[in-house]
Amino acid sequence: KFEYWSAAGVNDRFQNDDALLTKLWILEELHRRHCTGNGAKTVMQTLRDIQCSVFRECALVFTCIMRKDVPMSETNEYRLAKAHGAEVCTDLEKATHLVYPDGRRTAQVVRALELLKRSPGRVHVVKGSWFYSSISALR
Repeated sequence: KFEYWSAAGVNDRFQNDDALLTKLWILEELHRRHCTGNGAKTVMQTLRDIQCSVFRECALVFTCIMRKDVPMSETNEYRLAKAHGAEVCTDLEKATHLVYPDGRRTAQVVRALELLKRSPGRVHVVKGSWFYSSISALR
C-alpha cells in the first residue's frame, strides 16, 4: 500500500533513514530558496549556493588526512573543502577547524587542544568523519 508522507509528518518507516531525510531537506531548501523571490536563479545556481554554504566562513587545517606526495591543491580533500565553501590553510593560528583522522592524535591536535585551553572556542578540533558527513548532508 502506498503511503503519502511529508516533511511535517514523516512516516515512521522513513524517520531513521538519514539519506532520505537529507534528500528531503535538500528538496525543501531548494524549493524554499528557488520559489521565494529568487526567480532569477536557476535550480543549479540554487544548488550551488546550498553546496557552498556547508563550510562558509570556515578555515580548515588538515592533519594526516591529505596525501603528502602531491601538492595540497590537487588533493581530494582540498577540492571538496573549496567546493563546499571553505578556505584551506596550513597555519593553525588562522584556522577555525582542525580536521584529523579518526582515532589519531597528531602533534597539531595536541597543539590545537592547548590553544583551546587558553582561548575556548578559538578552534574546533574535529574528526575526518565530521568533514565527510557534513559534505554528504550538505550542512
